[in-house]
Amino acid sequence: MQKLAAPLAALLLSLTATACVTSGDGEKMQKDIAQLQAETQSLAERAKRAEDALASSKSEIEELEKLLESARRLLSGNNADLLAQVLEVRNAVGTIQGDHDLLQRKIDALDKDYELFKNDVAERLSGGASVTLPSDAEGLIAAANQWMADGKLTEARKAFQTFARDFPKDPRAARARFNVGETYLREGKTLDAFEEYRTVLKNFPKSDVADAATFRVGDVFVMRGECDKAEVFYSEVVSKFKRSDYRKEARSKIKEIQRGELCK
Repeated sequence: MQKLAAPLAALLLSLTATACVTSGDGEKMQKDIAQLQAETQSLAERAKRAEDALASSKSEIEELEKLLESARRLLSGNNADLLAQVLEVRNAVGTIQGDHDLLQRKIDALDKDYELFKNDVAERLSGGASVTLPSDAEGLIAAANQWMADGKLTEARKAFQTFARDFPKDPRAARARFNVGETYLREGKTLDAFEEYRTVLKNFPKSDVADAATFRVGDVFVMRGECDKAEVFYSEVVSKFKRSDYRKEARSKIKEIQRGELCK
């Protein structure tokens, strides 16, 4: 995981140096900045501890795998007395591998928490409105959809991101993640949009928005002037999603690309 504090510190320093505020506003902003710095430091320390534990786990796994390989070589030489030791080592490797996987999941969760935190900090310090999100699934998704309909993309994106993070097993999690990509695409942030659509295809390949995410990846490549790549994804919509509402439009896009009407 990359260092957490440096990029945010630079952002805070830039804001402090350039903002024009009243005395009262300045004091409040300084308190907010101090709180954000403290939260960032806390996240950095948690991430560092998790990474140290992960490194230690990897080292133990490597050592046990070496022991296991030695045991296997001896066993192949008809030294059957080592069978019990081989099994014991194998079980130990499995236990540590399980601990390693758990640590990796914790680090992944820290990454997601930090990403949401970083986005929230950037939006607040750049003048974006700070909103209070509902904590329950129904209230959260309702608020996100309403903000999306009202064109309040920053608020909608934060709500959809929070829903996808807090309710990953909910059937609507895939669409929430897809809608995060839609907010970025509307803002012209094609790389951010691409990452969200790619996440949908990776984590929710059989969801009801997999066809839409595939189609949108094609749109992203068109916006970036890479029609050869766009055609690949439009063709996948046509060939893979037989009942998709996007098939007709995908065929039309393919024809436009072949006629040289896109990516001029």
